[in-house]
Amino acid sequence: MRILACVAVAISMTAAGATLNLNTGQAPGTMGSFSDPVWSIAAGPTGTGMNTSGAAYIVENSYPRGDGLNQLWQTVGLPPTSMANFISSGDCGWDGYTADCPGGDYSFTTTFAVTDLATARLEFSVAGDNRVEVYLNGGPLLYGQGAMSGSSGWASMSPLQVVTSGFNLGPNTLELRVINDGGFTGGILAGTFTEAPEPGTMAVTGAGLALLALLRRKR
Repeated sequence: MRILACVAVAISMTAAGATLNLNTGQAPGTMGSFSDPVWSIAAGPTGTGMNTSGAAYIVENSYPRGDGLNQLWQTVGLPPTSMANFISSGDCGWDGYTADCPGGDYSFTTTFAVTDLATARLEFSVAGDNRVEVYLNGGPLLYGQGAMSGSSGWASMSPLQVVTSGFNLGPNTLELRVINDGGFTGGILAGTFTEAPEPGTMAVTGAGLALLALLRRKR
């Protein structure tokens, strides 16, 4: 039983290593705090309650504005299973509506490693208030696209973007840049990075599956 369990865990870890979840505001981060486990603040305007570095701030699902707009900013058509939430660089405009966020550019980044340029694949959708741009290693992937412009940029996610070029072997940087005209601000990204398993990894996985089958027959 222990051998079966160990082999199953090894195969599970190998399969899981092929996909990286890039969602903003995911667990184990908690809403209403600077705790995003994937995205960091790279730059942004200064102000009360605002950070210009460290983990991104995960925006609450609701906020007591008292004007009938509670949670509407969060409703962007994401399925409940996506587990992506808006991020910002501070609690301005949220959690009591104490102050508007400063206008300007807010930059959030995450890094991931690429080992195989031929199979590297990035997929994502985004939304932002007021506008959002996405860059890979400094090169634009999504810039001022239709629904992302104007004050309604947060109301719906962008079409799915599929990227198979522009990667570097080794570390890569993905940037979510939010342009705020004043008032509420934040950005959301739901996406993944994948690579096909290397031949050696596939061989190990195959051997593991064969071992599982053999052990089960002997039982």
